Amino acid sequence: MTAAASQFQSGACAHSSSMCSRNAYAVSVGVLGMLISGTSIGLVAFNKMTLLMELCLSSLIFFFNIFAVGFVTFGDGPAAQFVSNLYFSIWIGFVLCLLLAIDSFKDYMKGHSGGDEDTKATPTASPEVVGNKLSVVEERNSEDVEEY
Repeated sequence: MTAAASQFQSGACAHSSSMCSRNAYAVSVGVLGMLISGTSIGLVAFNKMTLLMELCLSSLIFFFNIFAVGFVTFGDGPAAQFVSNLYFSIWIGFVLCLLLAIDSFKDYMKGHSGGDEDTKATPTASPEVVGNKLSVVEERNSEDVEEY
């Protein structure tokens, strides 16, 4: 996306400042997404990420991507006039953020229905070999064992 932004900056920004500002917003959303993702990875690595924090951060990224798709694709002369990396990266980022927000919402609702609001957003299952069978042991409730 950065390469597409710099190419766009050098070619089209001489003609329209509106396109340049929308292009700058798209790049800013990409950078913000990287910062929030890095923060999320750090929180998960140190086991500090809760389901509510995961839901809020993924919703925030999705919210910014909604506007980025609108600004880049539509409006007074779209910022991505040509089907290029800028166009594809914004739409792919939007779809991935939508899927992330939906998955975070499902996890939050599943964890919230159990009554524990501070449920950590960690992997929920780990494989174990019991005898000749591979079993998955749930970390939240280690008494339940599903056999495959």
